[in-house]
Amino acid sequence: MTVIHEINTFYDVQQLLKKFGFIIYFKDKEDIYEMMEQELHSLYEY
Repeated sequence: MTVIHEINTFYDVQQLLKKFGFIIYFKDKEDIYEMMEQELHSLYEY
């Protein structure tokens, strides 16, 4: 399955992850960034 999205903002990344069932929330923004990066890597490898 090929999914093509134009991603320009942090919000775009959040919406892409949300489409795959990932809703990420932490109090610390650095934790949010790290978790989002990990999930993006896992989607890319899949």
